[in-house]
Amino acid sequence: MLKLIGQETVLEPLRELLKSSRLPTSFVIAGPSGSGKKTLAQVLARAVLCENGRVNEDCSCNPCHKVATGIHPEVRWIAADEEQNSIKIEEIHQLINWSSFKVMEGSHKIFILNRAEKMTEEAANALLKTLEEPSADTLIFLLIENPANLRQTLLSRCFKIKMRPLAVKTVLEILVNDFHWEPEEAMLAAKCSQGWLGQALKFRDENFSEMRKVFLEEIFPQPMAGFERWAGKKRHEVGKSLRFLAMLLRDIAVYRETQNPEFLYQNRFEEAFEKWSAHFSTQAILELLNLIDETQNALQDNVNPKIALARLSSAMSQCHE
Repeated sequence: MLKLIGQETVLEPLRELLKSSRLPTSFVIAGPSGSGKKTLAQVLARAVLCENGRVNEDCSCNPCHKVATGIHPEVRWIAADEEQNSIKIEEIHQLINWSSFKVMEGSHKIFILNRAEKMTEEAANALLKTLEEPSADTLIFLLIENPANLRQTLLSRCFKIKMRPLAVKTVLEILVNDFHWEPEEAMLAAKCSQGWLGQALKFRDENFSEMRKVFLEEIFPQPMAGFERWAGKKRHEVGKSLRFLAMLLRDIAVYRETQNPEFLYQNRFEEAFEKWSAHFSTQAILELLNLIDETQNALQDNVNPKIALARLSSAMSQCHE
């Protein structure tokens, strides 16, 4: 059953809001990829339409089943198309047109705009008019990664929800107890996730040994050539690799300062970390970690992966001691 796990601090005030008669007509749900934005939007849509008034709980009623399986006629998704990576005005016009029809099943029509910051200027203007004159039986959820990338005039008319990262220990426990992962794989994924469960789950079928080998034997010795293999990857795949790289660099820095494998994320590879700790200064590693963050932000802003990685690969080439 569809359920948002580990986000009780986000859900609790929303439960109270759903019980009240002051339900907003538009929401912004903000958080990075893998933070649970889409799941939360579905959970809230299901709660609004649920025949039993349940929020993020198991329910066998027909509306809950339809929302969870994506077949409820009153819940519609709009997302940026892959080719042009934008939400066009035609799609917003369809939303506006559909919202004018009478609700046929349940109490509300619900629109979920994924990556809403990708709306064109014309689309954003059209949606703004809808938000200024909201219909009582229509709910709109705008899912965004960075609120700074959404027009302030849209933000100001929405109830804002910010997803919260979990503790690494919490992510680990969820992976082991709820998803039945092996503890070692769960630990690595949890530490790579930066507290976002969805990010950790993307490592489900990942071969950590192969990823480690690629970095230590190909990218670290020859960064410029090594990063070339990423040029054709999709943004989410590059982002996942960058998170793993950040974890490796963190271990190298820690080993350089402590020589104690007990403090490492991957404490069975101290020989490799000892080798590379002699090549990177701690300051250089800190600068690389900052650059990884900048690269990830650039990818979220739709920068071509090859261009986004160019500075990082150049910096890695220059910082060998």
